[in-house]
Amino acid sequence: MTVKYITGDICHFTGDAIVNAANVTLLGGGGVDGAIHKAAGPELREWCFRFPERWPFHQHKRILTGEALVTPGFRLQAKYVIHTVGPIFPKGRDPAFPGERKMLDDASAIVALGKTLENCFDKAEKFGVKQIAFPAISCGVFGCDIGTFAEQLHATLGQDPRYDDLEVTVYLFDGVQYDMFDMAWKRLNG
Repeated sequence: MTVKYITGDICHFTGDAIVNAANVTLLGGGGVDGAIHKAAGPELREWCFRFPERWPFHQHKRILTGEALVTPGFRLQAKYVIHTVGPIFPKGRDPAFPGERKMLDDASAIVALGKTLENCFDKAEKFGVKQIAFPAISCGVFGCDIGTFAEQLHATLGQDPRYDDLEVTVYLFDGVQYDMFDMAWKRLNG
């Protein structure tokens, strides 16, 4: 397994799959979610409408926290998009439904983030993905710090030999996020 991390636009990734830090509607939004939908073209949104709304949980939810769903990449260079919704940490908020912030304590959110990553890697294996790109899931408005994301990514990858041949690229928003991830990743890898 190889892991590299860079700053840049995840939409330009040329490997097998990119992970979308989606919102629960699957219909695009802000940040990386909106950028992926824009780059993939309107076909992605049309495809996402195929996923049923998850009533009675919420009228507009097509995916629940921690789940992973796969769509074609359409106009992206990646063959697949693996959509997932990371947990909202105590200091975060849900921009799709700002009045419905799900309160998780830090420990529960960390466990949920680990499960979210596992589900993404499970979908990658199912679809034969060998190169995958991740954004910093749950960081930003969802309130996770980048060091916690790095720790959960490291723990998830280290637990399963199925990931040994995987090439993972982590796309970070800016130099500050890169430096924080770099410091955490180096500490975790001795």
